[in-house]
Amino acid sequence: MAMKIKFLIMLLLSLGFNLYAQSFELKSGDILLQPLKCWGCTLIEEQENSKFSHIGIVIEMDNKLWVAEALSQVRLVELANFQSRTQSDKKILVRRLRSLPSSPAQFTVDLVQRYYQFHGNPYDRKFRWNNFINKREAIYCSELLYKMLKGLVAFTDLAPKPMTFDVNPELWDRYFNGNTPRGELGISPEDFALSYDFFDVGEL
Repeated sequence: MAMKIKFLIMLLLSLGFNLYAQSFELKSGDILLQPLKCWGCTLIEEQENSKFSHIGIVIEMDNKLWVAEALSQVRLVELANFQSRTQSDKKILVRRLRSLPSSPAQFTVDLVQRYYQFHGNPYDRKFRWNNFINKREAIYCSELLYKMLKGLVAFTDLAPKPMTFDVNPELWDRYFNGNTPRGELGISPEDFALSYDFFDVGEL
């Protein structure tokens, strides 16, 4: 009898979590803060005291949800593809802009146009703010989102800040081959996680 009650409780809890996970709909402009499992990802998370090492942004096109991201290059991936990379036993945090600069439909159009200004650009593993490879701007994940949205949104507190790389400094120096961009401007997924310009919607 006790085992049966325990099973029913676990089932109800599971259903409750599933209902919570489906209690919101993703919209264009939603940001997806993602924990990834890799050596560099751990460095980022420890440096920022964060759960998150990657970030993407939802874009609706042709009645389908895509995620724009900078990972190997600036690209669009299907939502399921993006989700599949999430570190096991962890969740993606969804955050949404507190206010849109225009109607949702117009914002989506503008967001798509902004995205295609960066489409295909190389990934910037050097984490430098204005870094060019073969005359194309190399860009990393949170830099992409900031530069996409900056032309559309008047941020109140989200802005690049000097990077310190003071947590695990020797490992960072190894990552950057001794050319660590300390003091240069940068932005991280955690900056988006903390920004008042967004509010939490839920988890995926």
